[in-house]
Amino acid sequence: MTKQGGIWTDAGGHEPRPAPPQPEPSQPESPQPQETGSQGDD
Repeated sequence: MTKQGGIWTDAGGHEPRPAPPQPEPSQPESPQPQETGSQGDD
């Protein structure tokens, strides 16, 4: 199966099915508070 636009399709691509829930690069599922100080690169 290949992932196209966040949608998983089979080899033929004729039957698209919703992709499993996964965090997007733009919006992480768990935003880390900056006050932790674990990431000082900010």
